[in-house]
Amino acid sequence: MGHVIGAALCADGVFRDWAVRSNIPSVASVEELSSFLKEAPVDLIFSVANPFILPADVLGRVRRGAFNYHDGPLPRYAGTRATSWALLAQETDYAITWHRIDDGVDTGDIVVQRQVLIAPIDTTLTLNLKCYEVAIEGFRELLTGLAKGGLTTYSQALMSRSCFPRRRRPDAAGCLRWDRPAQDLSAMTRALNFGPYHPNSLGLSKPRGKIDHARLGPRFEWGGHSCSFNSRQSRNDDEQPRKPRCSGTHVIKSLEWFANKHAELHPVFTGHPR
Repeated sequence: MGHVIGAALCADGVFRDWAVRSNIPSVASVEELSSFLKEAPVDLIFSVANPFILPADVLGRVRRGAFNYHDGPLPRYAGTRATSWALLAQETDYAITWHRIDDGVDTGDIVVQRQVLIAPIDTTLTLNLKCYEVAIEGFRELLTGLAKGGLTTYSQALMSRSCFPRRRRPDAAGCLRWDRPAQDLSAMTRALNFGPYHPNSLGLSKPRGKIDHARLGPRFEWGGHSCSFNSRQSRNDDEQPRKPRCSGTHVIKSLEWFANKHAELHPVFTGHPR
């Protein structure tokens, strides 16, 4: 569409290397960006997976506006790690949002919002990839609206807003409780599976019991039948067998240790209700 990228604010080395290869000036901090814009104001700013909060002095040097990509259906799921919290809530109908940047966090007027369907097997990794694919189509729509001068925006219904701050963590620090339904355990495990390409600072899913320093691997599976784990297999060595209380089938096929060890397992929690 004839746009020229004036500069890139790079939060990591991968992005910085791309900017260098593309002959795009790069800056490493908001302060550097502010200094750059003093010398060369720009028409537009697009914020994509950006960990920085852009201050008023930066936004004030943009002629036509600043727009942010958010991986959630604003005004719901504002804040950070929206896809993980949506999986924990067992959402099925989801969306991504392009919105104007104002002086709040994810509060600006909505420009583009596109639906994303969540599958029962989605992890944070796969849902993020789905959102990025839909976000690209939404970005094309945004650029077309800007080029034609027909951009339509609407205010967020902030009374419906939900927000997840960076400091928030899952219940029980990601520990899996065997008295919970299988769907809940699956949701916890999938929501905390970021894959190998993104650092996970939200937490790891962990089995409760005497399995020290272990977490569940990415292939935790559950089924919809009314069964529960086998109490003989689920007990600790120094405890009496527990009466199973879960609903659904619980199958653990993989355990990973923090010391980079990995174990392939036969299904260990399965059985029938009593």
